Amino acid sequence: MGTQQLLLLVVALIIVGAAIVIGIKLFGSSAVLANRDSISSELNNLASVAMQYYKKPLEFGGGSNSFTNWQIPFHLDSTVYGKYTATPTSQVLTITGVGTEIGRDGTNNVKLVARITQSDISLFIQN
Repeated sequence: MGTQQLLLLVVALIIVGAAIVIGIKLFGSSAVLANRDSISSELNNLASVAMQYYKKPLEFGGGSNSFTNWQIPFHLDSTVYGKYTATPTSQVLTITGVGTEIGRDGTNNVKLVARITQSDISLFIQN
């Protein structure tokens, strides 16, 4: 092979290697976004369940305008996207969702927090 052909081969290998690295990085970042979106969706679902509990009378198994005894249903506290914990008080419920992908800080997993009141659901991204 001539020198020019070897040089073209080396340049081609460098370009292919760089493309592979960029592809891996893009795939990783989309996996984090997908995990964050899934946690957000599941937190909204849990918040809806909690609001139903809050508004339902005590006689029908509800909280009668209180989140105090609300618990995450056992089949929803852990999913393929993450794990969820609840901290109920009388008028405010906080649900924390921790995902399966490493978040923005590069060390800890994706984390979102939902704050639920009698009429509002607020989501906060913590990582």
